[in-house]
Amino acid sequence: MSWTGATSPGAVQHHPGAPFVPAVRASRLQHTVTIRQGTGLRRAASSCKNSAMPSKEPQADQERAATADSKPDAWVGYYILEGVRWLIGCTGFLLALSSGTSAPELLHLFAPFLLLAVAGMSGVEDLLLGRSAAMLSGRGPSVYRRLSGFNNLALAATGLISFVQNWGPAADVALVTVLLISTMLSAADHLWRVLLDGQIGVRSFIRAAGIVALLLVVVPILTTVVRGLG
Repeated sequence: MSWTGATSPGAVQHHPGAPFVPAVRASRLQHTVTIRQGTGLRRAASSCKNSAMPSKEPQADQERAATADSKPDAWVGYYILEGVRWLIGCTGFLLALSSGTSAPELLHLFAPFLLLAVAGMSGVEDLLLGRSAAMLSGRGPSVYRRLSGFNNLALAATGLISFVQNWGPAADVALVTVLLISTMLSAADHLWRVLLDGQIGVRSFIRAAGIVALLLVVVPILTTVVRGLG
């Protein structure tokens, strides 16, 4: 039995022996094939684009190599700065012991050297050696490091002004107390970062030795002067 009749242009003709596929299903299959072809073309274009773009890994390797090469210079600057710091502090302490006869006089003579050695040298480190200091501590350069340097230099300058103008024992006690509190907070932050990283280097031992020496020398003198003010 055969069917001979007019068919519409969009109708699907069924031939004997062939599987019957409705028009809607055929349209969906064609749409799916078109989507897959488009996805394949987009993937190919993305692959070509990625292959044309230069890789960032060589640049990162170059930056790490440059950082490793500059670390020895950073350590040289750090050791020079630490040497100057200890030289100023020891000179001031010996001068105070040789010239001072009382606790207020010892503090008055030692305070400007102490402020210059600790706060002043820290300010110089933050301003002039900020990149090297950040490299050695594992932190990135920041504008706040420069602000901290200005604060340290301001504290050291105030100590020199107080010494020249002879503002008295109360001013010496206030300036040295601010220095001690700032140093202890900085040491606590440094210790916390060392514990997190799990790495204890030479710089950590130098910092710890300096803080212990500072407390052993300054706290007894400061306590005696504070009792005399009361």
